[in-house]
Amino acid sequence: MLVDLHNHTVDASDGHLDRLTLVRLAKMRGVDAIAITDHDFILPAATAAELTRRTGILVVPGMERTVRAADGTVIAHFLCYGVCNRDGSAERQFKQELFAGIDQYRGERQRRRPDISLPDLAIETVHYRHHLLNQLAGRHGTTELAGGLPTAPQELIDAVHAMGGLVVWAHPFTLPRVFRDRVTGILGLDRGPPGPDLDLETALRHLQDHDPGWWRVLTTLDGIECRSCSIGFDTIDGKLCERLARLLGKPMLATSAAHGPKDVASAAIRLGTRVSDEAGLLAGLRSGAVEPVTLYRRA
Repeated sequence: MLVDLHNHTVDASDGHLDRLTLVRLAKMRGVDAIAITDHDFILPAATAAELTRRTGILVVPGMERTVRAADGTVIAHFLCYGVCNRDGSAERQFKQELFAGIDQYRGERQRRRPDISLPDLAIETVHYRHHLLNQLAGRHGTTELAGGLPTAPQELIDAVHAMGGLVVWAHPFTLPRVFRDRVTGILGLDRGPPGPDLDLETALRHLQDHDPGWWRVLTTLDGIECRSCSIGFDTIDGKLCERLARLLGKPMLATSAAHGPKDVASAAIRLGTRVSDEAGLLAGLRSGAVEPVTLYRRA
């Protein structure tokens, strides 16, 4: 059974496809289950159930949570599963604000530039939409859109675990590069892209002995994303992610990290048993019996 656990949509994040189109395309490309993981936004449970009913493949809610240090600096992105947005009321408010903001922007642009062409207006509106999405996500980030989940790393992991969910670290050696810079700093290396022989073993021993906060985060995560469009396939970053997962004894996940149609179902994990609901999927992930699979490389 093929499962793609990292996808973004135009409905609530920086994706280019609406939810239904995303799920249908994933099904066409052979995926059996999919998680929608918009940034700081949990898909309402009722919406996931309706997408499952309409498409015939399992759709589960998830979220790519922006993880921050105490000073607000973004330090990581964690994929959260088994989290919920039950009633959808926060999403309705979010969409109302989004559509009202877009309408206001289009009206102002047309008033200021009455000669603007429709294609130019459409392009400008797309750029503004992404800007507005980020603003709204920041404003609603600690409300029901994100399930009230915190942004501090260990607090987030503990909160998701208390809900019976799982947390996977998305692209740990790519954006943001905080962990990569932490490792190279421990090893006394210049900042910049590390080589494939980066001494992760020494860096992890240092964290274990001298930074219990980071070490606890690493050891309480439920998996590491090792292969995706964000990380690349067969890249140095991907190989470092795989080594990190092995050293920590964590499952290695491959995902599409889809934003556009070319990304969808490019990678997934293979579960050894078929599941029909979110509880079964979480149990399969928790068992650790998963195999990362590259389905195709986008052009």
